[in-house]
Amino acid sequence: MRATKTARELVEMRYLIFLIIFLFSLLRWAEAAVLASKVAPIRNQFHVRYVNGANVYIDGGRNDGLEEGTKLVLKQDPTNR
Repeated sequence: MRATKTARELVEMRYLIFLIIFLFSLLRWAEAAVLASKVAPIRNQFHVRYVNGANVYIDGGRNDGLEEGTKLVLKQDPTNR
């Protein structure tokens, strides 16, 4: 067996390596797309649990996408007066 590779064999090896990298990247992209579609939707409706002076406690928190400084719009449900 020869120790040196011909130019054609080197091109074929580069093509094969490129193809493997491309297919692996495509697989990772598809996997990320599937995982993103399984993420739970962000809640956009919360209920007031308790009111104390200037504080309002709601049934949501960090796990629901809220963080310090989040601005909320409070609306009273017309059926709950």
